[in-house]
Amino acid sequence: MLSDKRYGLSINLMATRVMPSLLPQTVNPSLNLEQFTMLLEVLQDMLDHIDSTSDAVERVAQESLGYLLFLL
Repeated sequence: MLSDKRYGLSINLMATRVMPSLLPQTVNPSLNLEQFTMLLEVLQDMLDHIDSTSDAVERVAQESLGYLLFLL
């Protein structure tokens, strides 16, 4: 779901807007166990998505840098 472009959740939007608004809810005493567990799963999914996307961008950058050094 998080990687689906239809939802419009870029990694930048997740990291700067969505996660900061959800994180304070982790200490909300009115959440029951099911809600708390769901919140943590969503936050973990967001972190995993940001991490995997960042890794992919880094790999492409490294490959491009290697190609540029090869050309020199």
